[in-house]
Amino acid sequence: MTVQYFKDILSHLATLTSGTQWEGHLLCVGGCCRDMILGEEIKDVDMVVDLPEGGIRFVQWLGDGDLLEGNPQLFPEFGTTKFHLRAFPETELECVNTRKEAYPDFHSRNPVTGFGTLEEDCMRRDLTVNSLYIRVSDSVVVDPCGHGLDDIRGKVIRCTAEPGKSLYEDPLRILRTARFAARLGWDIEPLTLEAMKSLHSRLMILTPARVRGEIEKILLDRDPVRGLSILRESGAIPEIFPEILPDREEDWAGSMGILGSLDHRDPERAWAAFLWQLHDPSRVGAMLERMGYSQKMKGRVVLLLSELRTLRSSGEITHSSVRRLHSRCRSEEAFLSLMALGLAEEKTFPLPDGQGSICRTILSMTGKMKEEGSTLFDYRSPLDGDEVMRLMGLPPGKKVKECMDFLFDLCCENPLRTEEEFISALRKMTFDA
Repeated sequence: MTVQYFKDILSHLATLTSGTQWEGHLLCVGGCCRDMILGEEIKDVDMVVDLPEGGIRFVQWLGDGDLLEGNPQLFPEFGTTKFHLRAFPETELECVNTRKEAYPDFHSRNPVTGFGTLEEDCMRRDLTVNSLYIRVSDSVVVDPCGHGLDDIRGKVIRCTAEPGKSLYEDPLRILRTARFAARLGWDIEPLTLEAMKSLHSRLMILTPARVRGEIEKILLDRDPVRGLSILRESGAIPEIFPEILPDREEDWAGSMGILGSLDHRDPERAWAAFLWQLHDPSRVGAMLERMGYSQKMKGRVVLLLSELRTLRSSGEITHSSVRRLHSRCRSEEAFLSLMALGLAEEKTFPLPDGQGSICRTILSMTGKMKEEGSTLFDYRSPLDGDEVMRLMGLPPGKKVKECMDFLFDLCCENPLRTEEEFISALRKMTFDA
């Protein structure tokens, strides 16, 4: 949402709560405050009420006044609720009471929480730039830790609490610190960076899903190369990805070059670029499976890297070889992802002088094939197995497969043949001895 739209929501809430028990106690917090100050697009609106059970009680009050669109989602065990205002039905808001945290189990990043003051709520947050509040009643920015506004002005990323304590208690903050430094292009405060370097071994307590979520956000953010490089400098990369060896500078540079050269990044392309340095698609598949990705996602990334390895050694580019590539990719979407990675690889590792771009040649040929309807992204044999057995008088077995392979070869040469032409060619084929 735009900053103005966000301000309109605040103004509406200020009017609703004026003269009520909520006036002065309802505040926005976190990323929406930071992004409003920076003048950037706002993604989420998170709010707190500095009263016991304030989040749920406030939203129940809104509901009693018929001010909500639909029913709110209540999570009493966390004191959290999600809701939509009738005046802004398309925007989901989240509200909770202010909290304090304690970490009694050093093997877990999950804290014990309870109602806390605004200052305690602030000090449990990860970074100063994410620890600002806006009081809804008068739109005043509140900076309980005393560093948030100064760090935004100075373009500094800093832990809200003492870095050693903060990162030890929740090592996910190591990944988040790198992510925000990359997103904003700001420097990490020296004590925070030193704590990242000394505490990276704490990352071992994180679940694969938590790691995956933060790394994927870095991969898809504004400057993934900077974010990943910060993590590598801190020692976090070999901790969470033991398959990536820290001393393989050329491999790391290759992956970062490809990742940074992608014109468009989605999860599949971004992971393929990042894991290019492993060179072995089977190791990539094992890593993605360990991180909890679906078989579909794992298969797509492995396919991209397997085909990427063959592009430069594919020999002469013919219509048949391009159609075979279409068939292996199975979809135009996967093919275009492969071409994007190939172009990024060509930019990172320039081809010899005088050799034209392999990917641009394939893309050009594919464009002409699309115009005439001769691509093979969704290959279907012109004759199925039953038809082949009937036409050739064959029982199920090896010879039927030879016939199906023969038909595929014919399609790769020219899929626009008529069915009669396919049948005529099939009847003339000879079988392997």
